[in-house]
Parts: sequence; structure tokens; C-alpha cells
Amino acid sequence: MSDIQYNFANNYSSLDDIKGGINQVAEAQNDVQNVFNMLNEVFNGDTAAAFNAKGTQINTKFEDLHAKMQQTTSQAVDHQGLMQGLDSKHASQF
Repeated sequence: MSDIQYNFANNYSSLDDIKGGINQVAEAQNDVQNVFNMLNEVFNGDTAAAFNAKGTQINTKFEDLHAKMQQTTSQAVDHQGLMQGLDSKHASQF
């Protein structure tokens, strides 16, 4: 059986990087929404309706991605905390 080794400092650093990526997704979502808002100001009729529908579809995908990234990161943080607690418990037994 192989050993599992955790580098808690590196893991937390990576999780912070991922949180930065989540923020970048939110910024990209806002940028895309702004583009669709500008398009709606320029166009009307069926074209505006088509842009609206596509903008809503893209926004929903961004929201789903954002939620999944947050959930996965939260689970990783929880697991990291559990493993660090287990490591401390084992160390205290020596």
C-alpha cells in the first residue's frame, strides 16, 4: 500500500488560486452580460429577442459553472481541514 502525503500549505495555496479563478469566472460573466446589454440597446424586434434568449442561456451556464466551482472548492477545503485535523490527532498520540 502506498502512503498518502499532504502538503497542507501548498494545498491551501492552490485552493486560494482556485478561488481567484472563481472570481475571474464571475468577472467574465459580468463582461458577457454587459455585451448582451449593449446589443439589446442597438437592436430591436426578433434580433433583440434572439440576443436576449442567447444571453440568458449563456448567463445560466455561467451560473451553473460558478456554483459547481464553489461547491467543489468548498468540499476540497472541508476535506483539507479534516485531513489536517486527522494529522494533528495522530501527531498528538506520539
